[in-house]
Amino acid sequence: MDDDQNNNLNTSTSIAQVKSYSDHLLMHHSRQLFKVLNATMAEFPALNGQSFSYAVLQFPNGTINPLHTHPRSSELLFVLMGSLEVGSIDTTNKLNAKDPAFALSAFGSASPGTGSVPNSVFNTTINDQVMALSFKTDVAMPTVHKIKSGFSS
Repeated sequence: MDDDQNNNLNTSTSIAQVKSYSDHLLMHHSRQLFKVLNATMAEFPALNGQSFSYAVLQFPNGTINPLHTHPRSSELLFVLMGSLEVGSIDTTNKLNAKDPAFALSAFGSASPGTGSVPNSVFNTTINDQVMALSFKTDVAMPTVHKIKSGFSS
């Protein structure tokens, strides 16, 4: 078998294995929560100095991955099964996710980190007046307080 045929066979086998594993994950997790399985330096110290890591992402119907950043890395997301609405919520605040999805994130760092945007903004001691002005709302209205209350422990 030549190299091209061998590469195609390995790719096909790998995709079939991922599909089988994703089917297993989706059937055995009935809770409707976003799931992530990290393969970073924290889980695998051997990745130290390797400049890459991965995360396997499972999105049951209607789930979201909250707004976030990766402060020490860029991210490349591969959707392996289903479809994702990335950064898209319509004007009626409806998330347009209809099917479960399974994805793989590749990072350009062994320790990409994750920064939660909502938590970084609303779980702080930033003055409510500053928050209200930043989000073009009024402090007298409960908007800032309501959002902040969701992050209090």
